[in-house]
Amino acid sequence: MSHWPQSIETAPDSDAGAEARLGRELVLQGRSFSGNEADCVFLNTRGRRFADVSAVSGLNYLDDGRGIAVVDWDLDGDVDFWIAARTGPQVRFARNDIATDNHWLQLRLEGKTCNRDAIGARVEVHLAAAEGVKSPPLVKALRAGEGYLSQSSKWLHFGLGPETRIERVVVRWPGRAEEEFRGVEADRHWRLVQGSGKPEPWTAPARTVELKASHLEDPPASARSRTWFTARVPLPNVPYLKADGTPAALDGPGEGLLLVNLWASWCKVCNLELQEFTRRADDLRSAGLNVLALNVESLATDPKNDPERARRLLGEWGFPFASGSAKPEMIDRLEVLTSQLYSRKRPLALPTSLLLDAEGRIAALYSGPVDLDVLLDDARHVADPPDRWAERSLPFPGKWHSLQVRNPVKNIADQFYWEGDLDQALRFYSEALARAPNNPKIRMSLAVVLSEQGQPDAALAHLEKCVEIDPKNPRFYEYLGLVSQLKGKAEDAEVYFRKQLELEPNEAEARYNLAGLMASRGRLIGAEAEYRAVLTLKPNHAEAYNSLGMVYVGQGKLTQAVECYREAVKHAAKSPDPHFNMGVALARMGRGDDALAEFARSLEIDPNYPGAREAIQRVRQRMGR
Repeated sequence: MSHWPQSIETAPDSDAGAEARLGRELVLQGRSFSGNEADCVFLNTRGRRFADVSAVSGLNYLDDGRGIAVVDWDLDGDVDFWIAARTGPQVRFARNDIATDNHWLQLRLEGKTCNRDAIGARVEVHLAAAEGVKSPPLVKALRAGEGYLSQSSKWLHFGLGPETRIERVVVRWPGRAEEEFRGVEADRHWRLVQGSGKPEPWTAPARTVELKASHLEDPPASARSRTWFTARVPLPNVPYLKADGTPAALDGPGEGLLLVNLWASWCKVCNLELQEFTRRADDLRSAGLNVLALNVESLATDPKNDPERARRLLGEWGFPFASGSAKPEMIDRLEVLTSQLYSRKRPLALPTSLLLDAEGRIAALYSGPVDLDVLLDDARHVADPPDRWAERSLPFPGKWHSLQVRNPVKNIADQFYWEGDLDQALRFYSEALARAPNNPKIRMSLAVVLSEQGQPDAALAHLEKCVEIDPKNPRFYEYLGLVSQLKGKAEDAEVYFRKQLELEPNEAEARYNLAGLMASRGRLIGAEAEYRAVLTLKPNHAEAYNSLGMVYVGQGKLTQAVECYREAVKHAAKSPDPHFNMGVALARMGRGDDALAEFARSLEIDPNYPGAREAIQRVRQRMGR
């Protein structure tokens, strides 16, 4: 049996795909990568021992810490920290104001024959012997970066403790040229220029660094928010019921601007909002804006939900726009969409309103009650050119120095695929491809969905285009082989699998797929060789053992088949397949009791395993039981 490629983007059931999806889900839910663990600080107590001083240092923040840069920011001889985090505040400055009598030394290297910043240099500071006791040198290397996306100052800081006398400094420059500097004094900054042999004192510029501690206040909670999107995405196909109960859907371009409003009759803010829409209907229509009010009360059984009351209220208000009821698929799809637009998965608030342009794309989203004057102003600017959308997206004026607009269409398509909504995945992959027709990864994802929807010809056309764009990508040949195999084009499939192996000869799954194809065509000797090659590359490949066992059965090598099935069981204890197949081989060998035991084990794992009960019955009949 062949395998679909184990790709994070397209195989959510694979180990790698499952881990990626779990990580993404945790982020979308606003979870902490670090499990809300506090940042840690460890103090070296000489030698190889450290003390946890996180609490007393004041640096035990509950941030999702990412990086730290070490620098003597205020030039007072000790090191300060710039700390970056994923969560807010995203940047912290921790100034070191610990009073101490210890001494220090800071060195800045300048390369001449090596790189100018002397990245890669190794520096040894040799202290003068005290009372005949010589201490080991202090050693540091100059690095361009350290930790995660962090780069500290190129000034090398050495803490000297109570020592003040420095015998010499030895620099091993990149390229292994070694140079000695004497005359270096403690508690000062020095420049060491390659080839000079003489340290140059450096004096800090005359300036006052005024840094005051601040406390980041959380913004006040608000019942309303407005998001004007810098890149517009189409609305998914969202079904609903019209006021008369007939089914309808929002799907594609409309007849103008449309505000889709989700509401409930028990929501007082919703009621006030719809009444304001009613009072200012002329203003809305003058702005070219229509409204569709969709009630959500039929989606859940709850005493407070009363769809009939909702219809009655609309009649009492004389609501002049279209109305209806949301369907569960509508809410599910909108929540998938907003999870990618905001990189956060959360239920839709009530009320929620979406402003759609004439092409059915989302121009703005309002969570909570809409400020009608803001809505009318937004409606007047929906037709602005795309280069103006970024200006309206910010709540404050400013000037863009550079603008990189994130377009989440492919991410939305990926999320729909992971949710199992292939129709919407296809819709958004197609939209993503229209925006980036030469992106082969989008084409490949689209091909996967088309294949799973039973459209192999369309999938093959996209995969062939992928190969035209990037003929060196082995994944495209892998998919071409698999889809060709589904189409019954075995010869084409073999050509593609072999092309993949030319590009990555040590890829176990490629050989597994080729072996399965050869076995299906009755070429058992070739299949045996390929399965053996798979197991050489990946000795714990349970399915390869299972498939090789089936090849041996086809060759009449039942003893070897049973050995392979036992290996498969060893590496995949929860799979019923090797137990059942072993039972078949044992039954052919006349070992009825052993065969019955294996069939029984397959049913223990999967009580509905196809064929197992019938096999037990046949073996018992042969044994006269």
